[in-house]
Amino acid sequence: FNLSMKKFLRSLKKSFSEALSNNEYVIRLVRKYPTFFIFIKNRLSFAKPYGFLFTAGIIASAYFFIYFLSITQDVLTKDQFVEADVRIMNLIAAFRNIKVAQILLLFTYLGNWQIIVSLGFIILIILWLLGKKRMAMFFTYGVVSGFLAFALFKLLLHHTRPNIGFSLIPQNGYSFPSGHAVLSVIFYGMIGYG
Repeated sequence: FNLSMKKFLRSLKKSFSEALSNNEYVIRLVRKYPTFFIFIKNRLSFAKPYGFLFTAGIIASAYFFIYFLSITQDVLTKDQFVEADVRIMNLIAAFRNIKVAQILLLFTYLGNWQIIVSLGFIILIILWLLGKKRMAMFFTYGVVSGFLAFALFKLLLHHTRPNIGFSLIPQNGYSFPSGHAVLSVIFYGMIGYG
């Protein structure tokens, strides 16, 4: 199956490329805007460092940011879906047990700022020693801008935390967006990407 799928995708790509390269309208556009089409070709190349994977990552990030803005709108307008969180918390609390709580607490601790900062400094030192200064700067900018973005959203939205009876670890401040979730996705996502 895998081999036949690869052959199919290669054939599809070849057919699509030939159809585009022989189209008069496309040929005129390429001649008129060569810089733009070189840019597009580089963005879709698997061989370039900022090629297809980077482009797919940017598109996915834009999609999830728009989805986040949609959820933010639901929080601000007190949508029924968002208001259902109390019922969901009651359901989760009913099934809570010590073993599951310990596993979830481990993941919570991996998202604490102390762990993120400590591991972040270790990763920056390793990247710097390996001569990957650009990647170290990209990593730093990603984590810092993610922190600033979620902090700004928390200040703007003022979404209160749920009843303290539901939490295993008491927290102060606002609840949405979750700092643990935002920093964990950015931090561990960038480690996975690198």
